[in-house]
Amino acid sequence: MDGDLDDATSTSKTIEQLNKVFDRMLASDDACTILSQKAARGARLSPTALSDTRARQTLALGIIKVYNHVVTLVPSPEVKKALVSQRDTFSEILDIVDHYATNPLSAQARTQIDALMKGQEYHSADGVVTAG
Repeated sequence: MDGDLDDATSTSKTIEQLNKVFDRMLASDDACTILSQKAARGARLSPTALSDTRARQTLALGIIKVYNHVVTLVPSPEVKKALVSQRDTFSEILDIVDHYATNPLSAQARTQIDALMKGQEYHSADGVVTAG
């Protein structure tokens, strides 16, 4: 029973830390600061912290909110389109991670994530965002 309480406390702390990072990013009106991850400096999460579904959902929703916010900040339609593409790719990756949460070392999960990260669409979007 104590282990369950420790796990719940750890998950709550992880969610709280994630929300603080996302709140800082959402409070910024500087897309470059957000994209360079300056707003996330100091945040440290253990990989095991994301073993809980609620923590993974918080991460996924936070990333989507931050990407949506950054899209409103950039003036270039080309960069906006690339950011939406990146957001959608990260959302797909987080869906895969969530799907394979009980088997995080799954070869299938790795193959699916690699296909997304090495795909032409992701690399084209990354190039536009980096140059923009």
